Amino acid sequence: MTLCVGALCDNRKSIVLVADRMFGVGFAEAELNIRKAASIHKDWMIMIAGNDVSPAFDIIDELQQSLKAQSCWTVRDVIQLATKAFKDKRMKDAETKYLSSRGWTMDEFRKTGLQLLGQIPFDDLDRSIQNAALSLDMMVAGFDGSGTGHIFSVVEPGLHSRHDVNGFHAIGSGSVGAYYMLLWRELKVQMPLETALYLSQEAKIFGEQAGGVGFESDIYIMRHGQKTRKLTRGSVRFLDRVWNDHKPKDLTKQQKRQLARVKEVKSIRQAVKRPTPPKRRQAATKS
Repeated sequence: MTLCVGALCDNRKSIVLVADRMFGVGFAEAELNIRKAASIHKDWMIMIAGNDVSPAFDIIDELQQSLKAQSCWTVRDVIQLATKAFKDKRMKDAETKYLSSRGWTMDEFRKTGLQLLGQIPFDDLDRSIQNAALSLDMMVAGFDGSGTGHIFSVVEPGLHSRHDVNGFHAIGSGSVGAYYMLLWRELKVQMPLETALYLSQEAKIFGEQAGGVGFESDIYIMRHGQKTRKLTRGSVRFLDRVWNDHKPKDLTKQQKRQLARVKEVKSIRQAVKRPTPPKRRQAATKS
């Protein structure tokens, strides 16, 4: 899997995107110099996560081709195009896997499959096609024509969810840890860019505890009307140094002593009896 984090900030006038570099193909994974974020329009970017992200590249190509038709888009239109591209790829792969060996298209299967196969084989094949899935999640972020930022995600079987209200989202195997940290830090769309930038990288760091998440980060800053900026290695390392200095600290010895004085803790400690040491054996004496 992998991890991608997106956050709206500056009152939804800026967007921060963070991704690791772990790349998987289902049976193997490695931390490569591969970007998980891609531009699909001057105002929109897409991020990908999954056990096998290879189907995403056809989806990205289709979105780039569709979105270049206009200089600006509403979020509803981008959602419609993104979900369509996801579903198209899903059905095309299912057609190739289950029908191409018979020389059928999906339309031909629907029209003549029952007559040629019979009810039970037709139902079995239809069920396999319905259950065909892309091991892929997508997160799309960008700006509508008014310059207002949006984030939405697309998952199997082409279902979308918008994340404009809370203003952040995470996908991939490390998403639980990252999402928890964003909630704990109470990230808001009103936060200034520099704060959201730090908290987004912090969330990615906490997501690294999950399997399949790489330690290297690619970080992007989007602003309507401006070119998307990718942070340099030096800037990413600086964020990491700040986090190492200010991350949630371990309990100090004084704090531990204070916690030990909590009434219920003291009561439990006092109720635990120390084991009685065995008596010293006496040497036997001759009578």
